[in-house]
Amino acid sequence: VCVAADRHYSIKKDEEAQGSHSLKVASLGILRVGMEDWVYYFLSITLCLTLSLVFSSLRECKAAGSPFLPPGPTSLTAFGPLLLLAWTSVNIESVVRVARSWYGPVFTLYLLPSFPVVFVADRAVAHRVLVQLGSAFANRPPANLATRIFSSDQHNITSAAYGPLWRTLRQNLTGRALHPSSIPRYAAARRRAASGLVDGITRQMRSGQGVVVIEGLLHDAVFHVIACMCFGQGLDDASIAAVTSLQRQFLKEVVGFQVFGSSPKVSKLLFWRRYQRMLSMRRRQEEVFIPLIRACRARRNTAGKSFEMDCYVDSLISLRIPEQGGSSRHLTDGEIVALCTELLSGPVDSTVNMLQWAMANLVTRPDIQAKLRAEINNVPDGQVQLGSGRRSTCRISGRWSWSR
Repeated sequence: VCVAADRHYSIKKDEEAQGSHSLKVASLGILRVGMEDWVYYFLSITLCLTLSLVFSSLRECKAAGSPFLPPGPTSLTAFGPLLLLAWTSVNIESVVRVARSWYGPVFTLYLLPSFPVVFVADRAVAHRVLVQLGSAFANRPPANLATRIFSSDQHNITSAAYGPLWRTLRQNLTGRALHPSSIPRYAAARRRAASGLVDGITRQMRSGQGVVVIEGLLHDAVFHVIACMCFGQGLDDASIAAVTSLQRQFLKEVVGFQVFGSSPKVSKLLFWRRYQRMLSMRRRQEEVFIPLIRACRARRNTAGKSFEMDCYVDSLISLRIPEQGGSSRHLTDGEIVALCTELLSGPVDSTVNMLQWAMANLVTRPDIQAKLRAEINNVPDGQVQLGSGRRSTCRISGRWSWSR
């Protein structure tokens, strides 16, 4: 399974980079990327087995003096490097499901002997840990190499240590950019996204294929709104397309970059092509985002005292973060890039999944579907209110229907 997964990962990355679907290029990709991966995993497995034999007599003494961790496979086994392969190359959810059936809802997996990861796979336990005992689990471990690069040395909400910096960044996001009073500010973006969604569905209906694939259209509509919330209402279609393409590539690549989380000096040598891709991805983020950030700063300087905050970047430009010694400073462009990436990466997939779940329930509940159709038919002249007190016209065909 691991060999097949690694070959699939290698072929996929080479096809995306070179734009070629020939069998010859795919085979070269397997030899180039697969070889460096498997050399690393062979050495890791050999080292783990050797340590397991040498220190087997010392395990009990070591366990007696070590901090308590939930059950799971021991650290000195060959299982860890294989988990690291699954984590960085394929979906690890299937591995987590198997481990949950073996060890229960809370368990520890060693991706490497010095890298234990505790998984919580039960909603009741997760609620107790994150809500009831939130202060005890509020801090975060030191970030790995990939996280430090993409977070500008842990200057975003998801990676910053629990303290003044984390509180300042989180308060800015929840109290200014995402505050309920800011909802009317993004009404124009919601109207454009809704119109684009309806137009996309109409085009697919008229194509004669008989099937409307809604997932991509929903993703584009939601990302359009999030991008405008991040960079402002003045984004043109070309800028939104560039940000969308970059974010999709980043989300595909970022899991593979976690291989640098353990022994970065060694992994950078073994996975040097992947390391170069990671640095290139970071440079590309700065090339796309920094001009948009500077445009927001120029708009702010032009408006002067009459300026009104229009987006998340506007709040970050004026934000001052605490420093050691009681001083404070403004965020750098690189740190704003990290915070923008965090906002663009977070809500899109979860919102699209929620919308698809609602549509699936409409399919399975004809009574709710009938009520929704009645509400749509009662809207005069196809006018739909989108949350700002204004109405926008969307053509809604009475012949549309949901089907299994």
